[in-house]
Parts: sequence; C-alpha cells; structure tokens
Amino acid sequence: MYSINNQFVAICAGIIFLIVIVTSPLRVKLVLKKAGEIKIRFTKKNIVLQYFIVVVSAVIIALLYFRNLGLLNSVIVSAVAVLGTVMGTEEIVLNGCSGLYENGIIANGRFLGMQEIYCIADDSSGSSEIRYTNRISVQTEKRGIVNFSFLTEEERTAVFEELIKIKPSLKKS
Repeated sequence: MYSINNQFVAICAGIIFLIVIVTSPLRVKLVLKKAGEIKIRFTKKNIVLQYFIVVVSAVIIALLYFRNLGLLNSVIVSAVAVLGTVMGTEEIVLNGCSGLYENGIIANGRFLGMQEIYCIADDSSGSSEIRYTNRISVQTEKRGIVNFSFLTEEERTAVFEELIKIKPSLKKS
C-alpha cells in the first residue's frame, strides 16, 4: 500500500534539491565577497564525478516519489540525496573560482578563511616517511588538519610561498 507520507517526503526533497541548485550562484557570490582579491588561481580539477552525484541524487529523489520505502527510509534516502546535491554543487560552482585569496583559500568545494589557519606544514622537508610533494597541510582551530592537493609541485610551492607572504605569522611545523 502506497503512503501519502512518502510522496510528501519526495516532494520536500525535490523542493530542497531545486533550492540548492538555484541558490548556488548566490552562495558563490557570498564566498567570493568574503574571500577578497585573488592572489593565485588553482588549476581546475575534473568534476565529472560531482555532476554524476547531482544527477544520481535527482534520480533518487524522483524514484522516491514512485517507490514506497516506508517513512523512515524515505526520509533517510532523501537526506542522503540532498546532502549529495549540496556537496556536489558546492564543488562544481567553486571549482571555477578555486584559488588563494587575500582572506582565505577556496578549494575542494569549500572556503577556508585565513583567520582560521594558524599553522602550515611544509611537506617538502626530508623525512623518512612518505612525502606528498603536491600537498599542503593546514592546521585550523575548528576543522583540524585540512589538506590541499595540487596538480603540480610548482603550483604547491607558489601557494606555500604566497601563504607566508599573506600571513607571515604562520609557523612552519
């Protein structure tokens, strides 16, 4: 027997899906306003997977309208689909403006403000463990260690040096 509650959950998830998609340009403008002037633009990454996630999320929400999974399961599946949509769209829209800005870093679908960063680790030091030469590890107060990966070692080095110029109080660890 099909329940009206399941249809209601699917309709609500569809509305949230549309709100996330439609408001993504506004969220990008707010992030760019917070970020300030760009210092170094990062190489764009391949985001086919993120497009796939958004499309699959839409399909899941559409299938929920026609398939009875029970109220609790419908809510859980809808929440996962909406979360996938949020994460996928953030990565898609912020990929075009990823870079090092005067007030923070935009990469991996998120904005990390300079005031949150209190330490950066130079991974180019010679140690006995495996080195990731195209990565910068940043220590933050709230998020812990955040890693930023780059396509080339030259890009990583340029970002590392510019971080030190922007915020000289950062200590190498």
